[in-house]
Amino acid sequence: TLCQTLSLSRAFFPAVKVRGSSTSVASHVLGPKWYHVADTLNVSRGTQLKENWTITQRTVLSVVSAVFDPLGLVALFTVQARVLLKEIWRLHGQQWDDPLPESIRKMFLDWCSGLPEQQELFKPRAFFPLPFEEIELHMFGDSSQEVFSAVGFLRAKCEGNDDTYLSFVVGKARVAPMKAMSIPKLELQASLLATRLKQKIIDALTIEVRSSDHLHVDR
Repeated sequence: TLCQTLSLSRAFFPAVKVRGSSTSVASHVLGPKWYHVADTLNVSRGTQLKENWTITQRTVLSVVSAVFDPLGLVALFTVQARVLLKEIWRLHGQQWDDPLPESIRKMFLDWCSGLPEQQELFKPRAFFPLPFEEIELHMFGDSSQEVFSAVGFLRAKCEGNDDTYLSFVVGKARVAPMKAMSIPKLELQASLLATRLKQKIIDALTIEVRSSDHLHVDR
């Protein structure tokens, strides 16, 4: 017997024996927040601003780590704070509880001001809204001096016409190592990240992908 369940199908509940069902408009599913009616996901944990805090290295690490984003929906935003944390370590070492200089404190507060805006980014839970065919997986990898990243998209055609749809799957962003690396080496890191991420996507997908040999990186 199911104790509690959620479903978008009205025909589901009469067909199963359920002790109770939720009537909430949203719930957390493995981290992201799921809005039932719109059937969309967004990042909500760790995106609330706090007040009256003493900003230290420990504070920065705690706030950044609290943003739980397993899909990488806001990876390009959170990695900015990780780059700042790397700069703090480079300049001041690991002085976890010492107040930070005003210049770094301002940069961190500027970043924090964007936290609530991350809740406004929504992703459909389903990859495609219609019956689809000819699914392709496209991976992208790129790098700068500070960050290397990878992202995966699914591309599919709608059954019965030539309309093409793109759907975000997952993204990852990594801070470059403390020891300086050349751009070509960082591009290789991005390519490796994209390749590994592609394999994880293929292993996790339950739909057939016609082609997964599309890897777009700088050479």
